[in-house]
Amino acid sequence: MRWLYRLQQRLSLTGTEATAFLVAAAALVAGLIVREVQGNAAPPAVDLFAEARLAPPADSLVSAAATPTTLPREALDAGVRADSAGVDSSSSAPEPRGRTRSASLPPVRMNLNTADVGLLDRLPGIGPALAGRIVEHRRTRGPFRSVDGVLDVRGIGPKKLERMRPYLFVD
Repeated sequence: MRWLYRLQQRLSLTGTEATAFLVAAAALVAGLIVREVQGNAAPPAVDLFAEARLAPPADSLVSAAATPTTLPREALDAGVRADSAGVDSSSSAPEPRGRTRSASLPPVRMNLNTADVGLLDRLPGIGPALAGRIVEHRRTRGPFRSVDGVLDVRGIGPKKLERMRPYLFVD
């Protein structure tokens, strides 16, 4: 405590000023510790029941091997960015124009014939415009017979389909 007294003398602080300085410094350190702990916490689940609602029936032709076991890197980065330090991603970095909030959510398994624009927007490489084209294609030409049928939608090629395939199925 002698060093503290010397510091107070060197800075020419009164007892009250020194106490106020110590309280402010302690509050700053405590805030930084809390922020670090919150930043390292696991992000909360986006929708705990989405996977169960969108899972294919047990008698469908989709095999268990087609079910993704890990999320792609983009989805993990988006989840960490949105939830790190308990801050909304829209306050830390502006979202690109035209992108919806659902674009930063990780993708889930979905039926290509029943998914709406908001759900399709969660697929990797799919934005609101392309999701709208998928829904419009389905409305005008009828339901997709297979996941490969989405290649008929303008803007979706083989590479994009391979990125989306683990999250799609057709009933």
